[in-house]
Amino acid sequence: MKKWFTSAFVIVCLAFTVGITGAWGSTTVFSDNFDSYLIGDPASGGTLPGWDVPNSLNWKGAGGWYVSAGSVDLIGTGTAYGGGTVSSWDLIHGNGLYIDLDGTTNQGGTLAHDLSLQAGKYVLTFDLAGNQRISTPDLVTIHVSVGTFVDQVITRNMTDPFTTYSIPFTLPGASTITFSFANAGGDNQGALLDRVSVSAVPIPGAIWLLGSGLVALIGARRKCRA
Repeated sequence: MKKWFTSAFVIVCLAFTVGITGAWGSTTVFSDNFDSYLIGDPASGGTLPGWDVPNSLNWKGAGGWYVSAGSVDLIGTGTAYGGGTVSSWDLIHGNGLYIDLDGTTNQGGTLAHDLSLQAGKYVLTFDLAGNQRISTPDLVTIHVSVGTFVDQVITRNMTDPFTTYSIPFTLPGASTITFSFANAGGDNQGALLDRVSVSAVPIPGAIWLLGSGLVALIGARRKCRA
């Protein structure tokens, strides 16, 4: 009987090991690479007066994004309001549209977004690059309000390419959170932001499999002893 129980225990543990390798897949609940917005769209600020080409300098936000302090620019290569493709200060080619976190008002910007989520574990992921123009480093504070604040400060130097960062956070209950990206300084040359997403991280089903399997084995062993 002892050998039978040991063998069964090993089988359950193997099932757990196999299951857990594929059970950590996350579910994306929010994703934005800024490519869907129109350069020069009047609804989000329009083309800055005095410029001959469409632009979204001092972008007001769209798609739930809003500027809570200072100013930001929507730059890169994308679709212009009214049609056609336009390149507007495309500093790192091949990335579509992205955000310059220090806009055109000499005030470092704070770009924010609110998101309603259920209780659980999440990961905020984003790409951040250097300003690609001047040697002054940019300090970006990433803030997530989840009851207790989660803050991370990232420094990006001028020529730094887009690099992916992740910030995990946990919600004890259903809540509306705010995540934001704030660029320190005010020289109109900010760090570049792209590909922002929030993903839910589920509890692996294999953990429940292991628990239920062990309960069944213990019950079977007690029954045999009786």
